[in-house]
Amino acid sequence: MASARSLLPLSLALSLCAGATAMSAHASAPSGLAPAAAAGVASPTATVPWDEAGDADPVFTPDGQTVVFARGSGTTRHLHVSHRHDGHWSKPERAPFSGAWMDFEPAMAPDGSYLIFISNRPTTPDGKPLDGYWGGQSRPGRGGNLWRVDFRGGAWGTPQRLPDIVNVSSATYSPAVAADGSVYFTHPDPQTHRTRLYVSHFSDGRFQPPQPLSFTDGATSDYDPAVAPDQSFLVFSSNRPPTPPNASGLFVAHANADGWSAPVPLGIAGIEPRLAPDLRTLYFSAPDGRIHSLPLDVSRPASQPPDALTDAPAPLAWFVGHWHCEGRFANGKPISSRETFGIELGGQWLHMRHVDDPPNRYLADSWWGYDKAAKHFTATVFDNFGGDRRYTSSGWVGDTLTLENIATSGYLDRFAFQRHGDDAYRVTYTYRNRSGAWQLGDEQSCTRDAQAPQA
Repeated sequence: MASARSLLPLSLALSLCAGATAMSAHASAPSGLAPAAAAGVASPTATVPWDEAGDADPVFTPDGQTVVFARGSGTTRHLHVSHRHDGHWSKPERAPFSGAWMDFEPAMAPDGSYLIFISNRPTTPDGKPLDGYWGGQSRPGRGGNLWRVDFRGGAWGTPQRLPDIVNVSSATYSPAVAADGSVYFTHPDPQTHRTRLYVSHFSDGRFQPPQPLSFTDGATSDYDPAVAPDQSFLVFSSNRPPTPPNASGLFVAHANADGWSAPVPLGIAGIEPRLAPDLRTLYFSAPDGRIHSLPLDVSRPASQPPDALTDAPAPLAWFVGHWHCEGRFANGKPISSRETFGIELGGQWLHMRHVDDPPNRYLADSWWGYDKAAKHFTATVFDNFGGDRRYTSSGWVGDTLTLENIATSGYLDRFAFQRHGDDAYRVTYTYRNRSGAWQLGDEQSCTRDAQAPQA
């Protein structure tokens, strides 16, 4: 959708276990935390080794008795290790392989046999520290590549850089490791330069070419993935809506037949999430610069998305897939965008995501379904400008489906989708002007995108 463009509230795919007891009496919720979840957030205490401001990314061996985390700031950031004996953590010590270079963002293999981490260390023995890029800025000396260090018999090996097929540039960050050896990480989008999530699957004894995850498109920045060992879900950070400006929120997505479900906001401000080995606790860095923890229920919701819409909204199934759109605004200015439709919530809803290509910056999520009581189709549209609009439709009339605004504010608009064969449609946005006539806002022609990224 375009000018009026606009997420129906979803049940969290990862249920936040509200009401849990905080680890200390002075526990406080990070800014932006939903009140129901706030009680489950624990502030750091002296009973854990990651008790300094700036500590981040605790990752554990499968038995939970060894933890590795990042400590320090800037180029003095290194990895530290602590061990738990008789219920007490040892004083953290710098990892024997870390100290000469900036090392951070550790990710433990699910079986505990190795660690992958980010380092600015040179790629050649006589090289210089890597330069990086994030947040729209170059970062001299603060680049990153993925390195692996084995952990066998309680001893650390020598770090080895992952191959170039994974380390695609010196701005490769935020690793997460799956049980089959696949590695998730971030890298700037080649066009928008915003951070995207990628996966390099490990098969036939080697890493495969990285692919962006199906929901990450470069229009918003997605980063810091934490993936379940079986890759059934992942938690990540993003500045996508409804995250406030200049902030980062936590989101969750589940694997499905199309790649990944639409990300669901957890209602928590934070970065660098990490999962406990039992997947029952989420650790993350809150806006106060300290590590917080949150209990999780990772059971898949009963409304697991099926491969088809249920009977009532089934006429909308024609839209399912990825589309590339080209058109113009009423003033003649060109516009291009991508639209993705997917089946969600037990086949009851069709989820649509609209992303303008640069230089335009409109983003919208909408949820289409069927109101059985009113006997009409519905669509609720949310956008990155705070828009929240509701539409109804009687359904297809020939090859045209029209969504009309039911707002009572006096502002009326509509979208008309006209399909052309199996692989194309034209969408026209119009609104009623002050004289009562329908006026063109914009229009686009869309074709199915067989090359859309899947993961």
